[in-house]
Parts: sequence; C-alpha cells; structure tokens
Amino acid sequence: MSTFLNQANIKPGINNNVFAQLKARANKMKPADKLCILIFDEMSLKANITYNESKDLVVGFVNNGRETKPEFADHAQVFMIRGLLRKYKQPVAYTFAQAATKGPELALQIKTIIENLQETGFNVVATVCDQGTNNRNALNLLLNETRVHILRSGQEVREETKLIIINDKKIVPLYDPPHLLKGIRNNLLEKNLRYTSDNIEKTAKWNHIKQLHEENPAYKGIRLVPKLSDSHVDPMRTKMKVKFASQVFSRTVSSTMGYLADFNFLTCSEHKDKLISKKDIDSDEDVMQCKAKKYFKRCFKRKN
Repeated sequence: MSTFLNQANIKPGINNNVFAQLKARANKMKPADKLCILIFDEMSLKANITYNESKDLVVGFVNNGRETKPEFADHAQVFMIRGLLRKYKQPVAYTFAQAATKGPELALQIKTIIENLQETGFNVVATVCDQGTNNRNALNLLLNETRVHILRSGQEVREETKLIIINDKKIVPLYDPPHLLKGIRNNLLEKNLRYTSDNIEKTAKWNHIKQLHEENPAYKGIRLVPKLSDSHVDPMRTKMKVKFASQVFSRTVSSTMGYLADFNFLTCSEHKDKLISKKDIDSDEDVMQCKAKKYFKRCFKRKN
C-alpha cells in the first residue's frame, strides 16, 4: 500500500487526474446519481519537513495548490463529495495551511472545487461543514457574493434566501447535524431558552436536566434513563463528543422528564417546558439524514 501511494501523483489543490477520472465516471451516470454534497473539514497535523526522494521535493510547507509558502503546515483541509440519492463518496482535493485555512482563502477553494465538479458533470446541491469560525466566514463571503450577483442582475434579494449561486446553480450551505446538537447543548449550559409552544411562552433550562439526573428515577432497581450520567450533566471533560449531547436530547430523557413532571415527581414544575420532545425533533442521526434526503427528493421532483 505504501509503495502504491508513493507512486500516486496527487498534489494539493485541484488535481487534473482526479477530476478527469470523475468526468469519465460522470459520463456513465444517470442525472439523479450526479446529485452530490460537498463536505469539507480540517484536521490538525504535527508540523514536519521531509524530503521526498522520488519526486525530488521538500514537503511540509503551506500549499493551497496554486502556491507554496515558506511556512510550516500544521493543518490539512480535505474536500469530499458524497452522493445525495446514490451511495458513494470520493475525496476530491486537499490543501495544507498554517493554524487554519482563513475564511477568504477557504471561500476561494470551495468555489474553485465546485466549479471544477460542475465541469465534470456532477451537480453539487449543498455543502456540509461544522460551525468553525473560518467555515462560517467562508460561507458568509460566498453568500454575500451571491447577493451582489443578484443585485447586479436587477433582481430583489430576499432576506430568507440563504443560497450560494455558482454558475447559475443553487447550492444550500448546511451545518453538520451532530455539531448543531453540540451547539444547542453548549448554549443551554450558559443560557436559558425561551420559546413558544401552543401559543404559550415557555423556558427550557439546563437545570431541568440536572434535576432529572439527581432524581435518578428507577422502577424495581431499573433506571429509567440509564444513559444519563455525570458526563452528560457536567460535560466539560467530554464537550467534543457528540453522543453526550444527542443522548441528553433523546426520546428516553424527554419522555421520562415529561412523565415525571406531569405527575409532580420532579420538584420543578417547569420540567414540562422541556427543550426537546419526541414530537418536535428526533435526535437519531440516521433519521435526520433520512429526513434530509426525503426533503431534497421532494425539491428535485418539484423542480423537474
């Protein structure tokens, strides 16, 4: 495997060989199978400089595919496409950066990769990433660029329109659902959530989760919320793990909290104003992906 990888000539940025293979593959695919999502994420690397004898090249510097800078790279940005209706995934590009890829540079990379994917025949309908600062900056830059394009064409910009347009193709920027769950949990740790349900203003608090854990409800020695632990209630040490956020917002915790509040087993009557209920949201990741897939299917059926 190492010998094979050493022989592969895959450079940072846009690789013509990769996109040539994608184009050949796209020519054999149905239009619906070409619908895909561009996923991108960044990972940390240990800064290191090495000499590649076979390519007579020193690697380990910042490289975005267009230029190499005399700076040590300690982050890698990876881009991958995943089929929307057909099951496939394929890495398409990567770059090296120092500290992290800045918003303007990342926006340029996203746009360039999408344009090249469109030339190969693939139809990118959405992007997915986490809520990192640079990711949000890059998406905002692309959204602002789209607004400018709409204004120059003489059309009206609607506030509710949150789409990126590249070569007259609409692309929906999405955030990764697991990170959204963590974001909700992290905000709830420090702030109360006020919302309206059935025309009644209610308040959800992290203290509700704490009181449920302290009550530790059980029936004949069997805990009703067995997965709710100290790590869920005080998640500072496990803040990056998605499962602790999704399990707090699970059906089991929601239904148990509601049941105990209805029968006044919990001291705080506000437990009835729980944040998540099984009829409002399903935290199971597979169900969320299934709902998203069905949503896009309905959109493209209406469009066609």
